[in-house]
Amino acid sequence: VVMSTGKYEETYRIGKTVVKIRTRTTVDADRTIEILQEQRPESAAVYSHLVSRINLASSLIEYGDNKFPHTTPSEDNRDRLDSEWRERYRFCAALPAPAFYALSQILQKFDEKVAMSCDARSLENF
Repeated sequence: VVMSTGKYEETYRIGKTVVKIRTRTTVDADRTIEILQEQRPESAAVYSHLVSRINLASSLIEYGDNKFPHTTPSEDNRDRLDSEWRERYRFCAALPAPAFYALSQILQKFDEKVAMSCDARSLENF
């Protein structure tokens, strides 16, 4: 799926809240690098937390009744993509800490699954 559509999505339930996440784009990876170069986190803990927030904001499609757009990247729409990302980042920053950490763990497992499935040596891939 990832190789043919450019993305993969999964839906999860945390308590009564439905959460949907997706794979990230190259633009998301570029943005992460740019933010890390600008912020220069001074410890591994700060670095890890920052990357978790950036990645969650890059992947979040739906959280309960909140639905977030993900415009398909093109050569000339980085401003729009960044604006959509900032809206998701602000939402993630306002989450209660337990919800943020639960989502971070879900995203980590999702990323591991996608990485394994996209590995050319994998028995089954998307």
